[in-house]
Amino acid sequence: MDPSPGAHDEDRWALDASQQRALSLFETGGNVALLGRAGCGKSVVMRRMVSKAIEKHGREAVAVTALSGSAAQILSGQTLHSLFGMDTRPLSRETWLRETLRRPEVCRRLSRLRVLFIDEVCTVPSSLFSRLGYVMRRVAPPHMQHLPFAGCQLVCTIDIHSPAFRLRLSSAGGLLGSRWPLMHCPLTEALLITAIS
Repeated sequence: MDPSPGAHDEDRWALDASQQRALSLFETGGNVALLGRAGCGKSVVMRRMVSKAIEKHGREAVAVTALSGSAAQILSGQTLHSLFGMDTRPLSRETWLRETLRRPEVCRRLSRLRVLFIDEVCTVPSSLFSRLGYVMRRVAPPHMQHLPFAGCQLVCTIDIHSPAFRLRLSSAGGLLGSRWPLMHCPLTEALLITAIS
């Protein structure tokens, strides 16, 4: 995601009340889930958040990600697997941690991370989401290891009309179903959700 001023026409647009509320929640330092339909401005708000995060923490401390390569490319970001230096093999969290610890550059990158943006988080399986949080806690400095995602601020977007969201919403457990990625980790207690209309 190119956060440079003037890089995107929508950077000049004024935010509506719901978009401004989302940006304000982000600025408090809390984790934020942006929910809305396609075209409602989630990407506009996310770009503003990325710019503010880079201003505050520096480019090295901010990652913009998605599960799929095509979604990551649209964001000018990277896949979650790429950020963590992993391929898509189904590894246990302990094996994934061992593999990560063998890559000092990945450990440094993850320990510097202060803000992680995940687009279309509904596409991320809960098992992968849990592994990401586990690895981040283990590579973090000792005083940060007790925090969800090692204290890294998370911003997740969700298209409420996407098939992935509807599938999870209508699954046997509703939002608490076994495939809902945000409900199966300690992050849930700290997650602020805002709907963008």
